[in-house]
Amino acid sequence: MNKARDVLLGRLNKITLYLFAAAGVVAAVAGTITNVPWISQNLSSILLFELSALLAYIVLEFSSVDGHLRSLRNRSGELHTLDTPESLYRTAAKVLQETLDSTHANKSVWIVSATGIPNARPPLPRLNSATREYYRALASLMNHSGWSVRIIYNIESAERLEWVRNYLSSMRGATDLEARAVVNATREIIAPLIVGDTDIFLAQGDRRFHAVRAGIWIRDSSANLFARTYFDSLWNAPDLKVVRRATGIDSNAFEAILQELAE
Repeated sequence: MNKARDVLLGRLNKITLYLFAAAGVVAAVAGTITNVPWISQNLSSILLFELSALLAYIVLEFSSVDGHLRSLRNRSGELHTLDTPESLYRTAAKVLQETLDSTHANKSVWIVSATGIPNARPPLPRLNSATREYYRALASLMNHSGWSVRIIYNIESAERLEWVRNYLSSMRGATDLEARAVVNATREIIAPLIVGDTDIFLAQGDRRFHAVRAGIWIRDSSANLFARTYFDSLWNAPDLKVVRRATGIDSNAFEAILQELAE
């Protein structure tokens, strides 16, 4: 109700300004072209009236903008629960796709890949359509100029290491992609996907599959900043191995990880 009222007042305010402006222009033109005694005698009053209308317009517009800014500051963040892998991956893909068309102050995507949790799982299946959609959206963003991507992988087997190497090597068009790896983590890691400066996905790896099973989606700038602080603490941990810099794959790091897995 208040929003509709503000919109109506804003429109009336603009219409009033346009009418007064038109009247002022007509009076000025008439006073210049024709000799109308009343206009020449009251020109100062007309100009003062026009100036008052302009000031009133500015005050009302400022009040409207200020109210809008206050509503944005007071607006609570959005939170959605995603109960299935399909809904989680599809929603993440949609957010990544929309991100390319949005204006973010922080043009980066940070990911903790928790699908490498230590357990005995079935052979790697073919990716379903939702997961493929997510990886396509992520690759598109990786290859988009101006956006940077950081990924932390959990490596628990030689097969997982080979998959990570092949995937990172395939991203040849990504000019600002970095990746680090933690080897043989002893516990599961909460896996955030942090997109831009507003969106966060928090998920947990599923021991039964090569994917995450469920998660939550938060759209809030303060929560996004909090998640980035958490990611930074992981990213800068001394035991992480740098497997890809922005310049390309670090083959020596992969060989060192392979040797560590063999031991």
